[in-house]
Amino acid sequence: RIFSRGDKLEDGHYSVLEEIGVGGMGVVYHCRDELLLRDVAIKMLLPSLMADKKNVDVFREEARLAAQLDHPNIVTVFDIGAEVRNAREHHFVAMEYLPGGNLAARVAQGPLPLEHCLNWMKQLASGLSFAHKRGVVHQDVKADNIFITNEGDLKIGDFGLARLLVGRVYLNSATKGMGTPAYMSPELCRGEQQDHRSDIYSMGILFFEMCTGQLPFRAQGMIEMAMKHTNAPVPSAKRLNPEIPEVLDRVVKRMMAKQPDDRYKSMTDVLGIVDDLIFEMRVARMGLSPRSTAQRDNIAPPEPTAAELEQSLAKEKARLVAQKNSPNTLQVEPLVLPPGNPTGKVVKETQGSQAPTAPSSKSSDNQSVKDRDQPPIKKGERGEEVFITGVPTFIRE
Repeated sequence: RIFSRGDKLEDGHYSVLEEIGVGGMGVVYHCRDELLLRDVAIKMLLPSLMADKKNVDVFREEARLAAQLDHPNIVTVFDIGAEVRNAREHHFVAMEYLPGGNLAARVAQGPLPLEHCLNWMKQLASGLSFAHKRGVVHQDVKADNIFITNEGDLKIGDFGLARLLVGRVYLNSATKGMGTPAYMSPELCRGEQQDHRSDIYSMGILFFEMCTGQLPFRAQGMIEMAMKHTNAPVPSAKRLNPEIPEVLDRVVKRMMAKQPDDRYKSMTDVLGIVDDLIFEMRVARMGLSPRSTAQRDNIAPPEPTAAELEQSLAKEKARLVAQKNSPNTLQVEPLVLPPGNPTGKVVKETQGSQAPTAPSSKSSDNQSVKDRDQPPIKKGERGEEVFITGVPTFIRE
């Protein structure tokens, strides 16, 4: 135990109320901000993590990046600091206090109801997509780092702090099983560089866990777990929970593809599909016909049948016949144009005017084509314009 109830941090800025959790990076305390009069959660990092000056720089850099992520589904970072006790420096990060617990405790009770599951998936996809667009990769997406608000919404926490745990493995005290290794991407297991697609893989495991109440892979140790992430086929979530839509099962499998290039390019793509599924579920509940998510899930729409093509052709033919028989359409015989005057326009000579020069053959042909392409109309008895079929020129009275 590093701090106890009533201890003061930063010369009385924060007062410790209680210890609320212990993890692989340190201890989390419920504290009171005495200056702004609000409750905060302070994560006190292990001194062993911060013994290397490089880790101190990484911690400060990641905290600054996380503090810039202003999103309703991301935990807000308020402050960073250090407290010296017993000649040891304890670095900490102050965040918003979320008393609703974390997602790990919720999924331990079993699979979530489908609509509840989809709504939470949408929130997680929205928050992670927001961070990725700003160049921030989480690197440790798991149920323990997803927190529940008093309103029942989800927030992603601990952005970037996984960089302090390079080479470290720890046990999840809540589930008595593997912590971070259970969500590791295959490229991380192979020791390769991570990017935002590694987060997509880890989020796919989290989605699987939300749908089924269990992790996709079980292992006795880190090596066996890494082998399963790298080689084992992704199990079907629908087989474990038949209520899961086929589309969602395929989405989870693609998020968990072994090769990063085979996954979705961004969490925005996942967000769009989940949003469509929520829409379809709500529309179906109202007894209406929902739109299809086939296009978003890269499923080609069905080709029209011969009967559908024939029906469409018949409708178009009927429309043209109705337009031809319309009372606003005059049926007249085509005009025979006088030779030497292909446009059909009457040229009236006025006194004192000279006869117009004959246009060149090329310009006459261009004008003829231009006039021919314009829709022929004529004014009716009441001055309205009506269509005239069979007239190749544009005539106005």
